[in-house]
Amino acid sequence: MLNIHQLGQLNLKNYQNEVFFLIYTTMDDNIKIRKIIKTTFNEFLNEQKYYYDFLKTVSFEELPFEYKKSLMIYYYEGDFIDWSIDNSLDEIVKNDDLINILINDYISVGRNRNNSFAYGLVPMQILTKEVAKRMGFKTFQEYHNWYNDNTDHKDSILPIIISLDNEELIEDGWHRFHSYYRKGLKEVPVIAL
Repeated sequence: MLNIHQLGQLNLKNYQNEVFFLIYTTMDDNIKIRKIIKTTFNEFLNEQKYYYDFLKTVSFEELPFEYKKSLMIYYYEGDFIDWSIDNSLDEIVKNDDLINILINDYISVGRNRNNSFAYGLVPMQILTKEVAKRMGFKTFQEYHNWYNDNTDHKDSILPIIISLDNEELIEDGWHRFHSYYRKGLKEVPVIAL
């Protein structure tokens, strides 16, 4: 059993990016080693984080355009407010001028102007782990195979929408998410309702 002084004397400099992390619990002045894992520093940090650790909360007006666009498409589909236009969803998705009209419609409703949203880039590895767990699959690849969707979103990287209250996590953007996974995207743009 190591005591606190011996643990402090461990020299990990020679391992460069490979580090042995000691996971322990404290009992009196002694340290009991629970588990030793060999991993890279970044992998260790990501394993200790959740998707919401990568999100920043801002007002609607402070959101980057692509995040607003994703929200407007989602809200337009759900007939969230009385929109001043009546175009097809395909037209809306392809035309940023129409998106700007929707943004103006959205903020014209007073309560929406100050709504806050969390947004950011979340590592794919963290999202896939969380989604697989919530969907009841051992791995995301297993779930991805079951989902069986080959929709190609080409070069578009529109944020997915998640809800912290949603049992499945993703509120909107399942096809995009699976497309990003197939393409090997390392980070996924996410906006939380």
